[in-house]
Amino acid sequence: MNRIFFSSILILLSLAACMRKASIEPIDLLCEAKSNPTGIASTLPRFSWKNVAEVNGAGQAAYQILVASSESLLDEEKVDLWNSGKVQDSESVWIKYGGEPLQSRSVACWKIRVWDQNDIPSPWSDTARFSVGLLDTADWSGQYIGSSLENNVDFAPLLRNSFSLDESYEEMYMHVNSLGYHELYVNDRKVGDAVLAPAESQFDKRSFSLSYDLTPYLEQGENAIVLWL
Repeated sequence: MNRIFFSSILILLSLAACMRKASIEPIDLLCEAKSNPTGIASTLPRFSWKNVAEVNGAGQAAYQILVASSESLLDEEKVDLWNSGKVQDSESVWIKYGGEPLQSRSVACWKIRVWDQNDIPSPWSDTARFSVGLLDTADWSGQYIGSSLENNVDFAPLLRNSFSLDESYEEMYMHVNSLGYHELYVNDRKVGDAVLAPAESQFDKRSFSLSYDLTPYLEQGENAIVLWL
């Protein structure tokens, strides 16, 4: 009888240990200090996150980051870009990517879990995303387009084109380098919410490019795209 009693206690204690919940949880995942950025200017992105705690004195003792080329591969057994493994570290800002080489146009998903001061792992975080812009001169094969001056008066032209999508696609991005501000529209919808973009620069020294995820704006069949300079 005593053996059965003690065995029951051991089973209950084991179940209680397995059911313990981490006192912290990672939220607000950032890549290069931005939430789900499009067209970052680095192939060695840096990750940051916040930890929310349920009790006073809780803290992060370790973390694990997974990075994959698609959300379906974001699993410890399938991940194809980076599995950091369990890293004993309390840092949660500017953690440098250490996986397979990234390049221009790379698109990736990532998530994280952390261990608290009692070495209890949190659930996996929500999935975050990032994409890499066009980083090499050879990536830019196009030429500048615009409109000529009329009567020596400059104005803000609307440049329009259309294209057809007959096949299914997962993602589509557009990379824009403009000398001066621009706004991008697809199917009568403004892409993003930025104004006065890109940042000002001295055009004979440098100009900035922006990358846009067009995926949510596109439709099967005919699509219209407008660039307002």
